[in-house]
Parts: sequence; C-alpha cells; structure tokens
Amino acid sequence: MTKYCLIFIVLLLPNLALAGNIKCLANHSLMHHDARMDASYFFHLKNNAGVLKVDGIFKTGNHAEHISREINFSYNQANSVYTMTNTKLIKYPIENVDAKKMAEHYPEFFLKEGATITLQFIPFDKHSYNVTFNHSLLFYCYKL
Repeated sequence: MTKYCLIFIVLLLPNLALAGNIKCLANHSLMHHDARMDASYFFHLKNNAGVLKVDGIFKTGNHAEHISREINFSYNQANSVYTMTNTKLIKYPIENVDAKKMAEHYPEFFLKEGATITLQFIPFDKHSYNVTFNHSLLFYCYKL
C-alpha cells in the first residue's frame, strides 16, 4: 500500500506545483524572415488571471523599434495546459513597433483583446519551466 501511495504522490507533484502560482521570466530571440525580435517575457499566473509583460527590440535590417506591452488575461487550466484569453492590452509609450510587423510575427493573443493562446508550462527543474506552444518548445522560463 505504501509503495502505491508514493507512486501516486510522485505523479501528482508536478500538477500540484502548477495548481497555485506561476511567476517566471524568459529571454527569447526570434528570427523570422528578415526580422529579429529580442525580448523578455514576464509571466504571472494566479487564480485564473494573469499578466504577461513583453519588453524588447524588433529589428529589420539596421532599423530597430521597441516592443513594450502588457497583456492581462484570464485562463482555464487543465493540468499543465493553460488556455489564456487576452482581456486587456496595454501598450507603453516607448513602444513604436509597427502593428503590421507585429501581426506578421506574433500570434493574435499578443495583438488584440479577446484573442486566445494555449501554452503548456512543464516543470523542467526546480528553477524553471519549459513553455511549449503547439507542442513545440517556445522557451525556458526561469521561476521567480
């Protein structure tokens, strides 16, 4: 009996860790066509609501523009899978990236209220999560 209880607890622990609060930071570079986005992504999820702050540089050739926005969202959770709905998009004054460029390189969730995205936060080790999008690793997110 003890053996089976221990197995159950070990299998349940990753989900219990996600049941409460996720707060993490990722630095990410995305090269897409002739553009490069270097940005930091701060996630905080708790009690079916969250915030994602994105700050970075969007470069096309020698031309650089700033990305600086906050996305407030609600979410539904099924184990480590989070379906997030953008409830409020705030663009900070420093942001000067063209909206059309953003739409070419970012999912709709980053661009407009009401849009959804599904991400999976998988505990990687005691310091970070693997964050996946469409079953592909998007980035490592360092726990804060």
